[in-house]
Amino acid sequence: MTQDDMAKELHISRQSYSNKERGITPFTDKEKIEIRELIRSVDNTATIDNIFFGL
Repeated sequence: MTQDDMAKELHISRQSYSNKERGITPFTDKEKIEIRELIRSVDNTATIDNIFFGL
């Protein structure tokens, strides 16, 4: 997904998403859950830890 796609899914601007992706602004817990659910539609083993923390 592009940054535009992710921003739309999270109901934020592309710039806000870009800032989050670059670590300028943290993702909220709610956003982390929404992203995990989006990724699980393709990989049902995705967890917040392995998406955001590489664990």
